[in-house]
Amino acid sequence: MVALFFAIPALRESISTHKVRAQLDIRDVILRGLGMCLQQANSIRVITKALLANLRSNNDCGLNAPLFKDEKKDDVR
Repeated sequence: MVALFFAIPALRESISTHKVRAQLDIRDVILRGLGMCLQQANSIRVITKALLANLRSNNDCGLNAPLFKDEKKDDVR
């Protein structure tokens, strides 16, 4: 009995040069809007934190406010 082993290549998403350039251009535009340069924010964590901070400061739509206000009404009897 002969055992045959076949190497199964890992599935990888092939990314075109145009797609990579488009992603970098979009990220660069966002960072320029935040006053940062792409080289300073080379990690995903920095980009994510900067974007979230910008969204929180510019678009405060009451997400930190409680959903229901606990109002005590005077009991009128």
